[in-house]
Amino acid sequence: MNDFQRDCCAEVERALFERGEEARFERLAASPDPRTPKLERTGHLTATLVFPSRTIELYVYECEAGFKASHNWFVFERHQYHDAGALIAAFVEGVCEWLP
Repeated sequence: MNDFQRDCCAEVERALFERGEEARFERLAASPDPRTPKLERTGHLTATLVFPSRTIELYVYECEAGFKASHNWFVFERHQYHDAGALIAAFVEGVCEWLP
């Protein structure tokens, strides 16, 4: 996990905690290479928030983030923001807008 991922996950977890919710980030499993019997793992992180009205899937990559809610994808790419802090703030705000 790099600094961006650590900061992004911490901010999501803090924002959810303030709303009485919780996110548990895990490494996203990659497709196994057919030449390799062992499952490779990516550096990407994922968490799923399940509510009665919707499910929100969170993805945190090496320098960007995104989420899927109600079949809609929202992507927060590094080139769209002046720094990582602004990207993380926008991502957290976007996720929180979809909380029930």
